[in-house]
Amino acid sequence: MKNRLLIWILLICLFRSYQLTAQELYVHSEPASPFPKGLVSVRYSMESYQDESIRRHWHAVRVLYGVTGNFYVIGSYSLSNHHPQKYPSNPYSYFVNHHSRGYNPDYRLKSEGFHLFCLYRLYSKDEPNGHIRIAITGEGSYSNTAHDEAEPHLLGDNSGYGGSVIVTKLIKKLALNIKAGFINPLDYNQPQDQIKFRSGNARYAIFSTGYLLYPKVYESYDDVNLNIYLEMVYKEYDEASLYINKKYEDIEVFPFLRDGRYLEARPGIQVILNSRDRIDLSAGFTVWGNTFLRANPTVYLNFQKYLFK
Repeated sequence: MKNRLLIWILLICLFRSYQLTAQELYVHSEPASPFPKGLVSVRYSMESYQDESIRRHWHAVRVLYGVTGNFYVIGSYSLSNHHPQKYPSNPYSYFVNHHSRGYNPDYRLKSEGFHLFCLYRLYSKDEPNGHIRIAITGEGSYSNTAHDEAEPHLLGDNSGYGGSVIVTKLIKKLALNIKAGFINPLDYNQPQDQIKFRSGNARYAIFSTGYLLYPKVYESYDDVNLNIYLEMVYKEYDEASLYINKKYEDIEVFPFLRDGRYLEARPGIQVILNSRDRIDLSAGFTVWGNTFLRANPTVYLNFQKYLFK
């Protein structure tokens, strides 16, 4: 009886949270609003794009836990068919031709590694028709992937660390979010072939906006939520460094190891069922600059289930 009462209290708290902030559950960014203490959620994420004749895909399982009312952590494990098991023993041709038209090997699906993310809310102010939240985040990753681009990515491609500041503003049914941060990747070593590679450091900003389309008025926690999103991702990254036989290689020889920047648009739609199950579907399009991590369009799918302790 006591356990049932606790579950109902948690359901009511979560439902009231959705009434106010459903549109803050962004597809590609985190809001500054934390999750309730003791909340557990499991999320499956997939992204996919066409690389000439090969379909590239990435998969991850993430577990979120609300440590306190202001602090939560997420642990992730990912797999993909983006990269070979290791660099070729003679990597010059590989780094010159990688991403060139006609060069698209069909790699097998392989384990990439683990990622840990944490968020702490610093500031909160409630207003008559909304609120403002400010939070800081930190993240770290371990990856066994032979990454081969200057652009770093901690969810699978690179070992490294990063951090960010997030500001979230809710105005009735409109939610606005800005996340600005950095990524510092670590070296990838292949000692048997005397190869050492490091992607460049990166800075990024994500502007997200979400709007609650349905329901117009909440009646119960069983109500279906329908939200639409537009998220704009700006990222700039430094050139990579590559050592072969302990000799530093001139990056200008390798087009995909140079520095770069880009802006990407990611429109999306979200459905929340019974205040427990969340489905996100979105697509990414590069509107300016170049990213070699993915091709246009990239399709993203998330399924997240909220559990109770």
